[in-house]
Amino acid sequence: MDEEGYKKQEVTLGADNGKSVQILTGLKAGDRVVTEGAYQVRLASASNAIPAHSHEH
Repeated sequence: MDEEGYKKQEVTLGADNGKSVQILTGLKAGDRVVTEGAYQVRLASASNAIPAHSHEH
């Protein structure tokens, strides 16, 4: 889990009707998930990475 409280979780997918996807395993009732903006979550979790253009003064 990162400092924002996010954790990668492997899930098993089931039926997919093109709009919704069934999650068979990996989540339980009441779990909160990120379905949009996952790229920003990933960037935030990499905050300990060295920025490409950092300057120290």
